[in-house]
Amino acid sequence: MIRESVDVVVIGSGIGGLTAARMLAEFGRKRVLVLEQHYTLGGMTHEFTRDARFHFATGVHYLGTTVDGGSPQAMLDYISDRQLQWQRLPHEFDVIHLPGLEFRIPGSEEEYIAKLVRGWPQEAPAIRRYFTDARKAARGLALRGIINGLPIPVKGPGRRLLESFFPLTQVTLHRYLRQHFRDPTLRALLSAQWGLYGPPPAQSAFGFHALIAVLHYKDGAAYPIGGPREIGCSIIAALQRRDVELRCRHTVRQICVADGRCQGVEVEDTNAGEVYVVDAACVISDAGVRNTFGRLLSEAQRERFAGELSRLPAEPSAVMLFIGLDVSPACFGVSGENHWVIPNPDHDGGYRRPPGDGALYISFGSLNNPAAGWHTVEMMSLVDPEDFQRWAAITNRNSNLDYQSLKESIRNKLLGRLESLLPGIGKHIVFSEVATPLTFSTFQRSVAGAFYGLSTSPARLQSSLAAARTQISGLFLAGQDAMTPGIQGALMGGVLAANAALAGLAKLRMWRALPMRKALPPRPLLERWQGYLTVKEILSQSPTVRSFRLALPDGGDLPFKFRAGQYLHVELPLDDGFVRRAYSISSSPQQRKWCEITVKFEALGSGSRYLRDHVAHGRALRIEAPLGEFSLELTGGPSILIAGGVGITPLMGILRDAADRGYRGPLTLIASFREPNEVLFADELADLQSRLPGLRLHVTVSAPDDRWVGPVGRIRRSVLAAYVRAGCVVHLCGPGPMMQAVLDDLAALGVPPSAIRTEAFVSSLSETDRQTRARAISERAAKQGKRAFAIRLANVRTFDCAPGQTILQAATAAKVSLRQSCGEGICGECKIRVRSGTVDTDPRGLLSQREVEEGWVLACQAILTSDVEVEPA
Repeated sequence: MIRESVDVVVIGSGIGGLTAARMLAEFGRKRVLVLEQHYTLGGMTHEFTRDARFHFATGVHYLGTTVDGGSPQAMLDYISDRQLQWQRLPHEFDVIHLPGLEFRIPGSEEEYIAKLVRGWPQEAPAIRRYFTDARKAARGLALRGIINGLPIPVKGPGRRLLESFFPLTQVTLHRYLRQHFRDPTLRALLSAQWGLYGPPPAQSAFGFHALIAVLHYKDGAAYPIGGPREIGCSIIAALQRRDVELRCRHTVRQICVADGRCQGVEVEDTNAGEVYVVDAACVISDAGVRNTFGRLLSEAQRERFAGELSRLPAEPSAVMLFIGLDVSPACFGVSGENHWVIPNPDHDGGYRRPPGDGALYISFGSLNNPAAGWHTVEMMSLVDPEDFQRWAAITNRNSNLDYQSLKESIRNKLLGRLESLLPGIGKHIVFSEVATPLTFSTFQRSVAGAFYGLSTSPARLQSSLAAARTQISGLFLAGQDAMTPGIQGALMGGVLAANAALAGLAKLRMWRALPMRKALPPRPLLERWQGYLTVKEILSQSPTVRSFRLALPDGGDLPFKFRAGQYLHVELPLDDGFVRRAYSISSSPQQRKWCEITVKFEALGSGSRYLRDHVAHGRALRIEAPLGEFSLELTGGPSILIAGGVGITPLMGILRDAADRGYRGPLTLIASFREPNEVLFADELADLQSRLPGLRLHVTVSAPDDRWVGPVGRIRRSVLAAYVRAGCVVHLCGPGPMMQAVLDDLAALGVPPSAIRTEAFVSSLSETDRQTRARAISERAAKQGKRAFAIRLANVRTFDCAPGQTILQAATAAKVSLRQSCGEGICGECKIRVRSGTVDTDPRGLLSQREVEEGWVLACQAILTSDVEVEPA
């Protein structure tokens, strides 16, 4: 059997496991391996997609925005390297619907208390005491988590001491409310959010309710821009930057224990169908208490813990309904708040209702995610998983009529309840899908589908199993069961696992670094940034061209610096999935509050059409910036900017930057447009002439009307000859045919290629066209039995190129360094000369005819059709 060795193995890639991996890699300087049984990393931050457009959250629907140190956002920002961005929910973020009562919970503890006192003045002292007691109970719960990470001899006495100082932590919520409140409706209201953490009030300890439902949301709620997937993806990227290895579809079959010490894990690679062993003195389990002690240990070890496991009460699970809409839920009066529909003030009795009839939570994530392209609704009702166990052993439940009939019944119930809350919404539902406890059990591997982990009962607080430090040396527990349910609890469970595993100085470094009682430093400016910018303004430049002004959702300076002439990538959710489009930045780099892209709407341009039809003020767009090398170093020598149509966009960035910096050297702009009403930035160009004393303008149109008084026709050689001077540098951008004609004319006028920088405005069909060509070449090679072509690079090195690959793709795969920038045929940086052999390529106007005849191609566009010898520029 294959064996390998690392310092730490983390079982599971939920937030707890990822957090523990980060802490151990960064502060313990350990070699960490994360093993995930699912095909996607990130645990319950995972999203799934239906109909290629609707994106649904599986476990994260909102987070508290507590302004105290250690807030969820601060902790998540830290372990994601400050890559997360947040959208606040409406101020009244939760709406409770009880029989005869609708109550909106404000995102301010003071307002919440005042509102409760106005509604129940006779209960005012008890209401104020409730919030004071919640702090005491939550403090006891937090201290229990820390004590449970201490060595075994200390844990028992420490817990007993806590029980004496914080008795409220482990009384049931039901008992606490009965003791302090007389009004049954007020009791039902205060406990209505029990669905945030698990079982109903008679079974849940007050400490969990206090920490999660009361204090976590005392300053309101927020949602991650881009959806919950951004949480997992950003943390994973941060781990990869720290050399943490993550493997999907690698299932841990057993934790290996010998002489009371953890030795490593036995793993099944379900991709390859192979079993291997990883030796590690430290194993962090993010698989939960029941999986860790009831499934992943040897039979003898499982027997050791079976008694204590059996004494823990069963956990609830949930049925969920995922809904796709063809209109915004705002059409029905919803503004992004969550709704809790409670049919029975007796929460414990309501929990025992048939699936779909009990307490119901409804969220509208697409309203709180300004980057969402399509609108969704998610409905959740906690249920007893025993109601579904009769189908648990069936492998193909999709063909089981009884199970499908039950799911259809649940779907109809939930849809009916949604229609009652929001009349008319049913007509706009175009997709719906039910998930049951068996769904969560299948995908999450949770026991009986209990996605909140162990029941939040007083018995859990007495159990030695629900602790970061286990009774097996070298085995630690992360995630929800080590602390509390929810993403914040899972994160802190990961911190506590790392705390238990780390040595003294490493422990100290970790706690000093965490934002527990201090604000994080300002985000650093990055050379390459990915994140979300919000559309703050849309400006019409012509009948077919608009400028989109983009800024950070929360204001502040842009998180990246760019040079005039660079471009950015925009990710757009089209009907058939996400696409990336490149758009030049037309604003000046001196403007730090926002940047601007200018887009022409093409009939066949799916990206530009989406921007025109679906992107309005307030929409967030995922951006990668800056990219490209089309920048101009203004040294005082003659510079000529040549644009065709919307190709003026990056050149406007250069001109605006020059004006903002007070540049006084010689600059020439030669721009051509088809019709007078298509001349872009006409008024601003006139203003720029007054701000740039060395600027000369030549703006021409090829189809003038009676009102046009300027130059007419395309940019011809005679026009260029009037401005070309010895030593000039040229920046050229526009449509392919126009660029190739200008390049030929510049060559004829003696301008050397080294003095010319080009950038193309690529049609949205270009990538599709390249893929079509690649597929045809690959199929032709397969018929000929050709498995690879050979690329010989400048008589230095030879490497393989798979049929259908571009030269640049093959070089990247072979770790051969070639000059490049955009990889899309926009910038022309990857120009390379084919000395022998044949390629299929599309130069897109970035090369002059002479260069084409001499064999120059773009490595990102050239697809081999034979063995070749190439020479870099």
